[in-house]
This record gives sequence, C-alpha cells and structure tokens, in this order.
Amino acid sequence: MRYASLLALIATLLFAAGCATVADPVADDAPAPPPSETAAEVRARAVQTAVRTAFGLEASLFENPEAIASHGEVVTHFRHGFVDALAQDFADYYWQRDRVQTGPPTLLVPASVTVLRSTERTAAAFFETPAALRATWDLPRYTLVQMRREGDRWLVASTSQQERRPS
Repeated sequence: MRYASLLALIATLLFAAGCATVADPVADDAPAPPPSETAAEVRARAVQTAVRTAFGLEASLFENPEAIASHGEVVTHFRHGFVDALAQDFADYYWQRDRVQTGPPTLLVPASVTVLRSTERTAAAFFETPAALRATWDLPRYTLVQMRREGDRWLVASTSQQERRPS
C-alpha cells in the first residue's frame, strides 16, 4: 500500500511540475509550427543566389585562366549565370589572342541582393554596386538586374546602372 501511495505522489508531483504530460484538448500551449515559405519567397531566394553566382563567375574564370582553351569555353563558363547573348559578350571581351585576358574586375559578388518583383519566368533585382567597381569604372551607385528563367535556372538577362535606388 505504501508503494502505491508513493507512486501516486510522484505522479502528482511530476504532473504539477510539468514533467508529465497529459493531453488537454483545450490547452494550446504548444508553439505553432513555423509557417511554410511561399512560392514567392522561395523564388526570391533562388533569384538572389543566381545573381550572386553570376557576378562571381569572373573571379572563378580568373582563378585558373590557363585551363580555358577556347572562346567557346569562356561562353560556356558565363552561361552558368547569364543568357547566351551576354555570355557571348563576356567571351568576346575576355578571349584575346587565343587566351583569357585578365584585368581589373568588371563583376563582383554583391553584399546583398534585393528582389523587386518576380514571376515564374522573370524577375527584377538590384544591389548596391560594389565600391571597387564604382571607383574603377566610374559606375553609378546601384545595379539593376533583369533575370530570366531558362529551364530550372535563373540567368541574368540584362543589367543597368543608376544613381537612384530602384523601386
């Protein structure tokens, strides 16, 4: 009998201290699960990542320029972040005299990217043009980027610079 009384007392103390649980259909003390991200939030994050990836391609090209053997390989390299026409332009600029020509950077990964709008196929984003590029190339403060989805990838379709913060 003492044993049963001791168990009842322990159970009562545990319950009172909150260590034991009993389902209470009225109480809603459990934290709500975090809301799932919307499709727009997932898309915005993908666009931000794609912009950073694209603007990092020049640095990765310069890491081992001797490994690039043709104009076509430069195009292929820049196609990882840019539409074909821009990749061709970069290849024309960097492929000189049968090798990759390095020089002052024209692309730098932005510190942060703000997505202005996005649909399933297009997006617009901007970032503050890195100070090193502004100084070297006398560029305005902001870079506006138009993105286009090709297959499962977001690619930079065009860029423009402006002094006013895009909205």
